[in-house]
Amino acid sequence: MLMAFQITALLLSCILVIVLVYRGMNLPCAILIGCLCIILTNGLNLTETVSAMMTEVGSMATSLMLPYLLGAIMAKVLLDTGCVKRLAFGLLDLFAKGRSRKVRYVVAMTIALVVNALLAYLNLNNPLIQGAIVVGMCVAADIPRRYLPVLCMLGSTVGTLFPGSVLVNLFAGAYFQGSSSFDGWPVLLIVSLFVLCAGILITYRSICKDTAAGMKFDYGPLPTGGEEGEGEKHLPWWCGIFPFAAILIPYIAFGCEAWLSILIGLVVTLVLYFRELPRVAEGKQLTGAGAVQNALNTGYTLAGMPTLMLFNNALAAAIAATAAFTVISDWFASLPFAPLVNLGILGSILTGISSGPSGYLLGCSVAVSTYVPAGVSAAACRCVMIASYTVLDTLPTNMAFLVLASWSGTTVKESYPPVLKATVLVTAVGVALTIALCLLFPGMAVTM
Repeated sequence: MLMAFQITALLLSCILVIVLVYRGMNLPCAILIGCLCIILTNGLNLTETVSAMMTEVGSMATSLMLPYLLGAIMAKVLLDTGCVKRLAFGLLDLFAKGRSRKVRYVVAMTIALVVNALLAYLNLNNPLIQGAIVVGMCVAADIPRRYLPVLCMLGSTVGTLFPGSVLVNLFAGAYFQGSSSFDGWPVLLIVSLFVLCAGILITYRSICKDTAAGMKFDYGPLPTGGEEGEGEKHLPWWCGIFPFAAILIPYIAFGCEAWLSILIGLVVTLVLYFRELPRVAEGKQLTGAGAVQNALNTGYTLAGMPTLMLFNNALAAAIAATAAFTVISDWFASLPFAPLVNLGILGSILTGISSGPSGYLLGCSVAVSTYVPAGVSAAACRCVMIASYTVLDTLPTNMAFLVLASWSGTTVKESYPPVLKATVLVTAVGVALTIALCLLFPGMAVTM
């Protein structure tokens, strides 16, 4: 009876956090309330659990703080100088010049999603740099601002699913020893393309519905930089490719750390677009050095949003410390379905209630210790776990979503419905498709 109460309390606490965030409460406060409920109802030691929570937050901050700070500054410069806006208009003119408004929607969405998928695939996904790219495409195609989060997150989801994803391999490699990041690549290729196409279709229909009702892009709190003035000359639109190339080349070709690659991209951006940095701030004229300092200061302020969102990991630490979490995972593992079906349900639910990677890692552990020894293909297990990780990872408590919603000045109620459709409902179908392919065509879940 006690365990049943603790399991119920754990689930209700997770739901409470989601409801509070959806209704407008900031994430750190909502998570602290949820964690307190979990600690009190599950008999955890308050001091020890809070210490473990802060340790988890600190460990994530160690790896993410510098990339987020540099990424925030770079995103601000990309927007203030009009770099991404002119790049977006140039790309749309290249691929959809003279085409209808609806065609431009699809082309703009596809470009934004492919670029963000590439960054996520390489484990370079930074919500503010990705957000800057999407802002440019939304301006160029006149896509309402509330779609900024979904276009970033759908791209990241596709990049995670695509065969060979660096991020997923970092997680799964520790459990599936000797496995390749390309194991089961035919299955993952089909599923990632399905999620991309279905996500574009659903989001496109939603955009068309909103624009037919009169919605248009508006900047809101976002920078409006790069406005054309009489007699002003700007760099050609294709120069906007160089800042992103400056990130990718050191990272891919020379194996630089993510923060160092972003720093190189930032320096290249400042050098290229130095003349176009805003020379007025708070009604005061700025020198060249003052313009750079202003970019650093405003970017530093912007970096505070993702830093606070690291509290998301505190919830995962509190959940993982409960006995109820272990009972839940064991129960899902014992469901009377095909092993891969059980694993898909297990991975999705654990990722959701743990608010992130900890549930996914626990699912990988169950797969390796229970299903693989029983004769289930390790490559198939790996494919199902990757697909299941993308379903409930994008709840309203997702760190990247809240950063993007806050930055774009949209409420959770405004911006989350498109995210729900494209990255929860579509990916849930993606999990079913993954399981079906592995069961019906076991040869597709090949080991490289």
